[in-house]
Amino acid sequence: MFGFGRRDPSTKLKVLMAERDINVSELADMTGLHKNTIVAIRTGDTTRPCTETRYAIARALNVKVNDIWTNA
Repeated sequence: MFGFGRRDPSTKLKVLMAERDINVSELADMTGLHKNTIVAIRTGDTTRPCTETRYAIARALNVKVNDIWTNA
């Protein structure tokens, strides 16, 4: 859908946030997640966040979970 191909979730998240001009603090506020959680996903330190986290991020960015995590 977004032309991400096989990019990893951290890259996909960075791109989606940049396209929407959303920073880490804003996404944390939108999702109710801690900023450190967002940072860990963006840096690739967390590659398989829990289902609730995936859905919260996808909802906030108005995409499907599978648009970010292809193996979700």
